Amino acid sequence: MNILPSEIKTIAAEGITHVNVETVNGNIELLGSDEAEIRVEIYASKRLVMNLFRKESISSEDLSYGLINISQQNETLRIAVRNNGFWRWDWLSFFQVSFRVFLPKNINTLLKTTVGDIYLNNIVGKQTLRTSVGDIKIANSNGEIQGKSSAGNIKIGNCDIKGDISTSGGNVHIFNSKGELNSNTSGGNIKLENFSGKLYTKTNGGNIRASNISGEFKTFTFGGNIRLEQMRGNISASTKGGNINVQALAIEEYLWLESSGGNIKTQLPLNQGLQLEADGVQVNAPHLNNFQGIKRNGFISGSINGGGASVKLKSFGGNVRISVPKFEYNPGFDKDLKKKQYSWVEQLNIEKAPDISSRASVNPTTTSTPEPQKPYYKERSNSFRIGFKNALNRLNPRFLFYTFLFALFLIYGLNSILYFSLELFNPTSLEAEQNKAVFLANLTTGFSCFASLVIFILFIERFLVRNWSKYIILIVFTYFTLMFLRLFQKTLYLLENDGGKYWTHYWKIMSINNDNNVSAHGLLYLLIPMIAVCVIFYNWQRSKDLDRKISEQEYQLLNLEKLKTKAQLNALEARINPHFLYNSLNSITGLIHDNPDKAEEMTIQLSKLFRATTGRSDQSAHSIAEELDIVKSYLSIEQMRFGDRLKYLINLEPGLENIKIPRFLLQPIVENAIKHGISKITEHGTIEVRISREQDLVVFEIHDNGPAFKEDLSGGYGLRSISDKLQLIYGNMASLQIENNDHKAIIIKVPVETLDKIAM
Repeated sequence: MNILPSEIKTIAAEGITHVNVETVNGNIELLGSDEAEIRVEIYASKRLVMNLFRKESISSEDLSYGLINISQQNETLRIAVRNNGFWRWDWLSFFQVSFRVFLPKNINTLLKTTVGDIYLNNIVGKQTLRTSVGDIKIANSNGEIQGKSSAGNIKIGNCDIKGDISTSGGNVHIFNSKGELNSNTSGGNIKLENFSGKLYTKTNGGNIRASNISGEFKTFTFGGNIRLEQMRGNISASTKGGNINVQALAIEEYLWLESSGGNIKTQLPLNQGLQLEADGVQVNAPHLNNFQGIKRNGFISGSINGGGASVKLKSFGGNVRISVPKFEYNPGFDKDLKKKQYSWVEQLNIEKAPDISSRASVNPTTTSTPEPQKPYYKERSNSFRIGFKNALNRLNPRFLFYTFLFALFLIYGLNSILYFSLELFNPTSLEAEQNKAVFLANLTTGFSCFASLVIFILFIERFLVRNWSKYIILIVFTYFTLMFLRLFQKTLYLLENDGGKYWTHYWKIMSINNDNNVSAHGLLYLLIPMIAVCVIFYNWQRSKDLDRKISEQEYQLLNLEKLKTKAQLNALEARINPHFLYNSLNSITGLIHDNPDKAEEMTIQLSKLFRATTGRSDQSAHSIAEELDIVKSYLSIEQMRFGDRLKYLINLEPGLENIKIPRFLLQPIVENAIKHGISKITEHGTIEVRISREQDLVVFEIHDNGPAFKEDLSGGYGLRSISDKLQLIYGNMASLQIENNDHKAIIIKVPVETLDKIAM
C-alpha cells in the first residue's frame, strides 16, 4: 500500500475473538498490534469504462454510499465489500478495494479475496486464508494457519506455525521457520531453507530443494528432481522420473529414498550405526567400516557399526551412489548459521498510515502557496506490465511445452483419422485401393505390437534380469512377430490371387527395398512398432513400480508407526516408574523410625515388585493376571503403611486372566487413588478393582471412597499418561470415563479383539 487510505475506521477489540475480512478485487494485509483496538485502513480505487488506462483513488466521502460493510455479531467482526465491488448508482466503473487491518495478535481471522494477495505479519492465533488469483505471504507469525491459493505463490518466513498451505499453480518458499506444516503445489517448485519440526511437501511436475532441515521431513514429486542438503532427523523422499541428491548429516530413525527411472546420490553419516539397504542397477559405495551383511553389484543389505537408523535407497532403473558428507555435523551449526533475510519480509514491516485529517492540512500563517494535491492515479501500462510479468512467472514452462505438444498431436491425429476414415468408405475415390492398403498396414503393425507385447510380458519378461536386455529382446520379438504376420498375409495373397490393386499398394508400402532404393514408408512401418512397444513397456514398468511403491510405503509407514508407538509407550512408562518409586520410598522413609520391621518388609516387597516389572521391560503388554500381581504387590506395600485405614478388593471375571493389556494400565490409577483419595481420609479407606466383560469390550473400574475428583485432573491424578497410552494403542476404540457422583470411579474400556496387536 504505497498510497494514503481512503478511510480509516477504529473499533474496540474488547469482546471480539474472530475477524472476517472479504473482498473481491483487492489485497488483504493483516498486521499484529499491541494495542487493544482494531484499526481498519480501506484503500479503494476505480477505473472508468471510458478510460481503463487511468486508475483513480476514491475519497472518504465516496465511501459513504455504502461500498464497505463493517458489522459485529456476537464475538465476530465482519469487514466486507458490498455488491461485489459495484455501487448501485455507478455501473460503469470497475472498483478495487484493499484492506490493511491492525489487530491484537491473538485474534482468529478468516481472510478471503478473489483477485488479490494476502499478507500476514506478526500474527498469533488461528488464521484461514483463501485467494483464487494471488499470492500468500506470511512472516513473523505463530499459531495455526490454513491457506489455499488457486493460482499464486506461497512464501513463509520467520514463523512458528502449524497448518496446511497449498497452491494449485504456484511455487512454495519456506525459510527460517519451525513447527508442523503440510505444503502442497500442483505445478510449481518447492524451496525450503532453515526449518525445524515436521514438514510434509508434495508437488506434481516441480522440483524440490531443501537445505538445513531438522526434524521429520517427507516429500514427493511426480516428474521432478529432489535435492536436500544439510539434513538432520528423519527423511522420506520419493520421485517419479527424477533424480534424488541428499546430504544427511545425522539420521535419527530412518532415511528412505526412492526413485523410478532416476539416480540416487546420498551422503550418509557412516560413523553412526545404520541398517542399510540399497537397491539399483548399480550401487557404488565406499569402504564401509564394521559392515556385516550382503554386498554385491546392484545390492547392499546389512548393518554398519552394529546397526541403528533404517536407511533404504531404491532406484528402479537408475543407479545408487553412497558417499560421506563433506563435513561432519556440528550441533552448534544451527546457532552459527547466518539467516538470510528476504526483501518481501522487510516490506511486510509496515507502519500505520496517517489519519485522513493529515492529508491536506494547510498552515494559514505560512506565506508560501501550498502545492495542490493531485488525485492518485496509475497508468495502466505499468500495472499491466507487472501483472503480465507475474502471470508469466506463475506459468510452468514444462507444463506449457507438454500441453502444446499434446494439443498439437491430438488435433492432428483426430483430423487425420477422420479424413482417412471418410476416404476409406468412399469407393469412388481415386485412392480407394491405396487407402485399403494403408488401413491393412496399420492394422498389421498394431496387432503385431499388441500380440508381441502381451506374450512378452506374460511369458518372457520375468526370466530376464537386466532392464536393457528386456528392451532388446522385446524389439527382436516384435520384429519376428511382424514378419510372421506378413508371411501369413503373403500366403493369403497367393491363395486368393484375385489381382486386387490394394495388394500391390500394400507390398509397396511394407517393403523396405523398393526399386533398389530404401523406401521411407517401409522403414517407418518397421521402426514405429519397435518404438511403440518400448514406450508401452516403459509405462507398464512405471505403473508396476508405482503399485509396488504403494505397497512398500504402506509397509514402511506401518513399521514406522509401530516403532514410534513403542518409543512413546516406553516414554510413558519411564514417567510412571520413577513416580511410583518416589511414592514408595517416601512411604518407607516414614516407617524407618516408627516401625523398622515394616520398613524392612516394605523394602523387600518393593524389591520383588521392581524385579517383576523391570524383568520384562522390552515388552509393551502383558496379561491381566500379571497386571493384577503388580497391583496387589503395590497395595500390600501401601497397606503396611496405612494399616487399618486401607482395605482393598479385587474382583476379576473368570476367563479374562490371559487377555493382553498394556503394561502399567491399572497401577498408576490405583497409586493416585491412594495418594489423592485414601490419604485424605482418616479411617475406613477402601479401594475396589473390578474387571468384567461387556460384549467385545473389557471394562476396568477402579473405585475409592476418598474425596471427589477435582475439576482439573491433569496434574494430581496423572490420567493424561493413561489417556495417551490408550490413544496410541487403540485410537478411538478405547475410552476413559470419570464418574464423580456418589460412586466415585475411573472406568476404562478397551476392545478385546485388538489386544493382541499391542504385543510388539
